Amino acid sequence: STFRCAGGTALKVENLGSSVKVTQDNGSVITLPALPAGSRSRYSEGQAALVFNGRDALFMITGRPPLECKR
Repeated sequence: STFRCAGGTALKVENLGSSVKVTQDNGSVITLPALPAGSRSRYSEGQAALVFNGRDALFMITGRPPLECKR
């Protein structure tokens, strides 16, 4: 799925089952495991997290403002 975020950026999110692969506009890719295991709405590892709420998502990276995104 592609999410459009505040500020004009976009995220491509691919569900891998127990994790998601997030591709950012700049080409960087982050794979985030479900946290807690089995969750379908929260994914996090290290300094990055992605939280889903219906068709909305919040993408967070430590040291940057959170991105509010919509599918």
